[in-house]
Amino acid sequence: MRAEEPLGCEANYTEEIRQRFRPASRIQLHDVTLRDGEGTPGVAFDIGDKVAVARALDGAGVHRIEAGELGAGDLPAITAVARSGLRATVMAWSSTRREDLEQGVSSGVAGLVVGIPVGQPALRYTGVSEAQVLSESIDAINFVKERGLQVVYFPYDTTRARLDFLRSLLSTIAQEAKPDSVAIVDTRGVAVPEAIRLLVTEARELTKLPIEVHCHNDFGLAVANSLAGVAAGAEVVHTSVAGLGERCGNTPLEAFAMALALLYRADAGIRLTKLYDLARLVASHSRLPIAHNQPVTGKFAFVRVTGGGVDSLRQDPTTIFPYPPELAGRTWEVWLGKVSSAASVAFKLEQLGLAVADADLDEVVALVRQKAVREKRCVTDQELAEMVRHVISTDA
Repeated sequence: MRAEEPLGCEANYTEEIRQRFRPASRIQLHDVTLRDGEGTPGVAFDIGDKVAVARALDGAGVHRIEAGELGAGDLPAITAVARSGLRATVMAWSSTRREDLEQGVSSGVAGLVVGIPVGQPALRYTGVSEAQVLSESIDAINFVKERGLQVVYFPYDTTRARLDFLRSLLSTIAQEAKPDSVAIVDTRGVAVPEAIRLLVTEARELTKLPIEVHCHNDFGLAVANSLAGVAAGAEVVHTSVAGLGERCGNTPLEAFAMALALLYRADAGIRLTKLYDLARLVASHSRLPIAHNQPVTGKFAFVRVTGGGVDSLRQDPTTIFPYPPELAGRTWEVWLGKVSSAASVAFKLEQLGLAVADADLDEVVALVRQKAVREKRCVTDQELAEMVRHVISTDA
């Protein structure tokens, strides 16, 4: 199966569904692992980490890399990434403070993500007026544009802004500042997919500019919301490797890229086979292990423990898994545990070059199940070999 071939859910490809999905002709990924990823508790990348991860992101086909946050002591790392000779566009995140913007202009990046809070909770807390937000935004965008850099306008906490204010803000920004694009930012992960579709659609109509989406995963909706944004015409999606980010993280690069390619058949040019190695590299530099059940890159993603289906798995992995593991640079495995069958054990014995008489196979299966229940884990290959030796010696 190739990435562009349809999967088994025929309903995905009905005309009714396809009519609701109208992606832009070109979809790009803007990765925030090196900036938002450092909001993950305990994650702190040094300059070497950032350059190594940026190169791997570039190798996977990611289009834009957000190298860090200006004003947070990250300027040397941002400059190092910007000068590392990547094909990807390197950007940095900046507040509207003039000092931060000036740092950005001198850092060597191609553009800035210019952020300012627009959500009602933040405005109430800070006492900043909506008029101040508009004024600061226009000044900051124009300052950067006049110096020849690309600008993504990033009104964060977009999804908790007052809708009338947001519409007025975006309309005026488009007329008086003209950023290169505008982001719809679900900073607290509180929007449903239908709301993201609405906000992207309205932002496109109001600004006539490319729209980006930046989603957090507090309700587990980051991938769904990002796909909803693309369905409504968003041209750029912000992701992070393994979903790194503050609280529950950002849109996971791997799950989003795979869903976009396989479920929606929209080609963003991401090299899917590179995703597993990329995730492992980031796990090494962040010292944060990949969750075992993480889609695409988790240890359990292509493991079969349940006894049924082993024979069909050998013929066609998609009888068990949603897509061939090799699309993600992976291979499938059979592990042995409480719910394994004789067919599972026989398969593992064959893999290990071990043999038992048919009459002894049930005894080996029983030993596997007993150990799995007693120790609450799967049985290792070495332990299976010891069980076989025990059964054979007993027979003798």
